[in-house]
Amino acid sequence: MARKQVDDRWIIEEAGEPVGMIVRDEAGFVFHAATADVWSLDRQIFPNVHAARHAAKDLLRVKRRPPLKKAVRR
Repeated sequence: MARKQVDDRWIIEEAGEPVGMIVRDEAGFVFHAATADVWSLDRQIFPNVHAARHAAKDLLRVKRRPPLKKAVRR
């Protein structure tokens, strides 16, 4: 997951595609979702850029995990 800093804004990417943006404000670092995969993080405030990026990465890992196969009884 790469990040590009532009002043007080960071673009969060996964596999080269933007998934969100972090903006610094007086309350902390606010995550703005760009895709439905990270919508639950939209407008959440984080203490730092690393925490926001880590939350997005963890959420994407869970959402994009392939479904478990059902056990077959024999």
